[in-house]
Amino acid sequence: KMNSKFELPKYPYDQLNKLKAEAIKKFSSVVDLSIGTPIDSSPQAVKLAYANLEGTEIGYPPSIGTQKLLKATSEWLENLTGVQLSVDQIGSCIGTKEFIALLPSFLKLKYPQKDTVIGPALAYPTYEMGSLIAGLNYYPVDFSRGQIDLSELKGDLANRILCIYINSPANPTGEIYDLEPLKKFAAESNILVVSDECYIEYSWNSPPTTILDGDCKNLLAVHSLSKRSNAAGIRVGSYSGDREIVSFLREIRKHAGLMIPGPSQKSAVAAYEDTAHIEIQRLVYKKRLEILAEFFGKLGLSADLPAGGFYLWIKLFEDDRLSDLNIDENLCWRWTNWLALNTGVLVSPGEFYGVGGTEYIRVAAVAKTEDLETLLLKV
Repeated sequence: KMNSKFELPKYPYDQLNKLKAEAIKKFSSVVDLSIGTPIDSSPQAVKLAYANLEGTEIGYPPSIGTQKLLKATSEWLENLTGVQLSVDQIGSCIGTKEFIALLPSFLKLKYPQKDTVIGPALAYPTYEMGSLIAGLNYYPVDFSRGQIDLSELKGDLANRILCIYINSPANPTGEIYDLEPLKKFAAESNILVVSDECYIEYSWNSPPTTILDGDCKNLLAVHSLSKRSNAAGIRVGSYSGDREIVSFLREIRKHAGLMIPGPSQKSAVAAYEDTAHIEIQRLVYKKRLEILAEFFGKLGLSADLPAGGFYLWIKLFEDDRLSDLNIDENLCWRWTNWLALNTGVLVSPGEFYGVGGTEYIRVAAVAKTEDLETLLLKV
């Protein structure tokens, strides 16, 4: 249960600032693998679209997205997954973090009797943060080892569930889930399932999969150009699925004045229409993951390649090398400190993603390949 007074938690990655400064002081620079911020160039088509603006793109843009953007989003999803959606099943958003952070607040207006959000126990922190902002309870469920256990979501709890989040490929674990049980649960329980699919095109051993189907009843999927097209700065994402839910969200977001800038909407169309760059980017991330797995392996940390996404989720162990650290922290923080101060590599402690992550670190493959190759030569 929530406290009556809202207490803002520390922003996770700000907690790394002091350690990063210490590492820079020692090594003059760091290889920052903590935040999943793309560092590669956006497609040339995106840059050209931003450079060649028309007068209409400087005025107030449509909150739901231009017809060109909605159509481009629909065609991209169909080409990728085979799922056909009409443009009235899609809305555009200012990057998907904003959408996820505000979604529980908006859904609460539609379903005021519901007070609980379900999400993975190990997860992107914004699922829980959005719930806290809305004054709701966040109920974590173990979605590990590729399985989704829904057996505990019954009785009074089921009646109180506002929505269920799933993330596949998952951040931080890299797992890919069979989404069919959740689709069946959504249909039978009349509970909204929100599938965060921002890494959908980085599935390494299987084709891209969405939770959406022709009906999409009680289903919502969230997609982003930030990871796909190295376009985090233009802030473009989409939500799609259940017509009634999408229509409600489009209207309330319109009233709130939430809208993607016109130049970004034009650039997003260009990004969706360009498929060549994603194939190149896939190869880049796959190579970096392999280099990083080898690097951490040489340090004695076994790092399995993920099924999807561009993170390594590495299990930790007690080690004599940590004994020189003068910090009274859990295992993930001790390893994070040791790595920063002994190798110049900054990672994320698994604690950021839930209490079950205290014996893990997350490593994002977001440094230039040549810098990672240089790093590998030093161990």
